[in-house]
Amino acid sequence: MKMTATQTRCTIELTFAQISGSALHYEHVLSSNLGLQQTLKLLADRSKLTEAEVRVLEYFARGADLRQIAATRQRSYTTIRNQFQAILEKTGCQSQTDLLRVLLGLSYLLTANSRGSA
Repeated sequence: MKMTATQTRCTIELTFAQISGSALHYEHVLSSNLGLQQTLKLLADRSKLTEAEVRVLEYFARGADLRQIAATRQRSYTTIRNQFQAILEKTGCQSQTDLLRVLLGLSYLLTANSRGSA
């Protein structure tokens, strides 16, 4: 089943609400470039992601589907799909939903931690 960008965004919002237990909209977390960049760096370091995989992950975190990422990065869909599969394997995630939970949870925690120590 192919999901549209709107459906993907709704899925991300629902996932965020489930993991945060908060009405805080996920864009507040991901729009904090600091939170997203810290999350990407942490995952890249811990999971040994390549630079290309980090870029794919960043687009994914912002709500793009694999076809949109391929078009934006001017790569084939197959290349992006393979990179995404490598991301799932390296992070130990079983699905896109699992990966969203990791991304949003880490971003939320890192952003909240930054606010708490300020």
